[in-house]
Amino acid sequence: MHKITGIIWLSTVISITLISCGYRFPGTGAFPEGVNHIFVEVLENKTSESGIENTVTRNLIDEFILREKGSLVGNIDDADSILSGVVARIAFHTIVSRGKDSARERRVTVWISLKLSDLDGNVIWAAKNLSENQAYNVVDDKNETELNKRAAIDLASQRIAERALNRLTDGF
Repeated sequence: MHKITGIIWLSTVISITLISCGYRFPGTGAFPEGVNHIFVEVLENKTSESGIENTVTRNLIDEFILREKGSLVGNIDDADSILSGVVARIAFHTIVSRGKDSARERRVTVWISLKLSDLDGNVIWAAKNLSENQAYNVVDDKNETELNKRAAIDLASQRIAERALNRLTDGF
């Protein structure tokens, strides 16, 4: 019985300490002042990977819909700010080899930069070189390998979108 009482007491002390010091989970803050309705532009693609800008943009939009209901607008005329950016780089590296000239597993790394601007073009917030990576299997079937690569790019961009929204709402 004393053990349970001790655990409850310790949990209470930790909770009060975290609350009193202002601790909060990443991305649980608010948008910068004056930002209520954000329009997300399709990111610019500076890579050789066709369609990656659509994947990353879709994941950014999905993250806003999931966590910031009501802040995302589908029309720039309804926005007070614009989130834009670029998929700056993508890299592929072999992490497990089958032999001298073939891979069994590769890793894709995606880098993006974002900025949030008001309607006059003044930058309110920016994040440069956000990156994430994801491994994928390389198999004999080229179509299946391409599907694995696309799935890995999608997972990496989902994590980038989550980090971007955490940063955007952190500290405001």
